Amino acid sequence: MTELSAPTQYRPARYAGRIAALDVARGLAVLGMFIAHLGPDSEKPIVNWLWQIPDGRSSILFATLAGVSLAILSGRNVPYEGAELARARVRIITRAFDLLLIAALVGLVNDFIAIILAHYAVWFVLAVPILRWRTTSLAITTAVCWIGGPVLVHYGQWLLENLGMMASGPENFLIDVLLTGMYPGVIYLGFVFAGMILGRHNITDPTVALKALGVGVLLALIGYGGAFLVPQHAEQDDILSSSYVAEPSGDDASFTDGADKPWPEEWDSDDKPWKDGEESGSWFEPGEGGYWNNGEGPEWMGAQPPAPTILFGTQPHSSTITEAIGSGGIAIALIGFLLLLGPTVGRAAYPLAAVGAMPLTAYCLHLLIIWLIPGVIFSDSAWPVILVSGGIMLACSLWRPLVGRGPFERFMYATSVRAADSIVGSSKAVTGGDVSGQTGGSVTVET
Repeated sequence: MTELSAPTQYRPARYAGRIAALDVARGLAVLGMFIAHLGPDSEKPIVNWLWQIPDGRSSILFATLAGVSLAILSGRNVPYEGAELARARVRIITRAFDLLLIAALVGLVNDFIAIILAHYAVWFVLAVPILRWRTTSLAITTAVCWIGGPVLVHYGQWLLENLGMMASGPENFLIDVLLTGMYPGVIYLGFVFAGMILGRHNITDPTVALKALGVGVLLALIGYGGAFLVPQHAEQDDILSSSYVAEPSGDDASFTDGADKPWPEEWDSDDKPWKDGEESGSWFEPGEGGYWNNGEGPEWMGAQPPAPTILFGTQPHSSTITEAIGSGGIAIALIGFLLLLGPTVGRAAYPLAAVGAMPLTAYCLHLLIIWLIPGVIFSDSAWPVILVSGGIMLACSLWRPLVGRGPFERFMYATSVRAADSIVGSSKAVTGGDVSGQTGGSVTVET
């Protein structure tokens, strides 16, 4: 009697090698950050508009690319299992701690820029439990972040500020990273998940690249088109405001109509109850939002919630539904377009690809330049951004063929591999010696 063998489960081939289009996309994201930070103010509206295109969108593009990198680290289009998956998780968590360390170091030489590195560290850790999720689940979670995230950001911040629950300092770190900061994680994780969806497909296939381009364009039309259709009753300054509490106007203004000021009368006098920066008694000077801490628990501040139209602006960093969908679509479309161009794009745009191969080093280098030469920021001239961007592109273009990875990229690679080897085992032991196209082979070149 002939025995029938069990059918072999089909497993697609894992795409391998460094993806030049991703390097160019990362280079564009970093260059966009340079422009957002160093771009001049022009008297010509069209020139200002052009300079402001990367503002906000470059960080969204970079977050999307971070999601692609997470997918690459965890198996590309064939997610790792078992010990390979454990190695990937250890490497990602180690990189998150590395980012926190680097963020602390560059924070010492930063005066103006909202550094995004610590945010990435938290997002990486939060993505670790879902590395094996199907793309459908990731797509649903992305939609929840893009639609529900802005609601949490605006109304959650309004609620916390009106209750006087906004803290400052290290204890506020997670709230800042996830909800109240410049890059709220409840929204930005959607970009990371979108990138993971892209990386879970064979992005070397032109069909996949074309679909990404089409989906991205559609999302951009939905986002920005939706913002155009919704009546905008709030000005840009209102949407970008970091405070939702009512504030008095004038010396004798009430906090709300018919209400007394919620701070002690001595705060209005020149003889304040604290001297030389030290507080006297239980009262503290109110923060920018007008909330206070008097040791008597929460007190409602009385401000009305923001209008629903605040969720439909398109201004950079406005944390709106339409900005998330529209800018997320632009990021996906741009990545898809560059993937369509194939490997030649890396040679045609080599300076950008060189920056994209060491984006963390390039990003930190521009922060150092801003600290050493403060005149490059808030300039009326375009020369600072041209010189800084050109200089960093030149440095990366020379470094890459001579040395390889950038200093910070080399540090993160070495520490993450060593941690995975120590905790899980070496890549050769995990894969039985076959590491081609996996964690010990070409994937590490990309990551």
